[in-house]
Amino acid sequence: MRTKIFFLLLFFVVGIPLAAGAGSVYLPLIIRTQTQTLQNGDFEKGSDGSWKETSSNGYPLILTGGDLQGLVPQGGSWAVWMGGDNNETSRLSQTIYVPDQATTLNYYYWIESYELPENCSFDSLVVSLGGTTHKTYALCEPNNTNQWVLGQVDLVPFRGKTADLVFELTNDDVDHSNFFLDSISISILTSQ
Repeated sequence: MRTKIFFLLLFFVVGIPLAAGAGSVYLPLIIRTQTQTLQNGDFEKGSDGSWKETSSNGYPLILTGGDLQGLVPQGGSWAVWMGGDNNETSRLSQTIYVPDQATTLNYYYWIESYELPENCSFDSLVVSLGGTTHKTYALCEPNNTNQWVLGQVDLVPFRGKTADLVFELTNDDVDHSNFFLDSISISILTSQ
């Protein structure tokens, strides 16, 4: 499991009397944010069995950058392509353990849709955790991102628990949509 460490400097007011009648000293509190990838959360191991991937039209979901119709993965050489055809349901899932100090699930996504603006509710992508929907993306032309965008889900209610993480795309029978996914990780706060 690869780990990346970021530092976030937060200033909390901590009053420490210097002497009777003296003012207070304000000390910085440093909080370290550690980001852990899930099993193959960056998809760099390809379809290694860490993720359950299904497509109603039989497409593989975890692909190398060369198979992503010109899209460059957000990180590394692999990413996920969901959709890409009419009457398609794509599902990517993994059972994850949420650490006690977890704060957010992080993922990068790119929406590319041919669905017309008046049909914004016809194609969609749902992110669910523990059987509860946390994000729903309406896939249609006005919502195309034209770049990688950070998505997040609050993990505080799931701390210390195991839950099924599911990304599921549903396309109707015309004007298909695409949802690309990469770099899924969990942020954990620890004080120093």
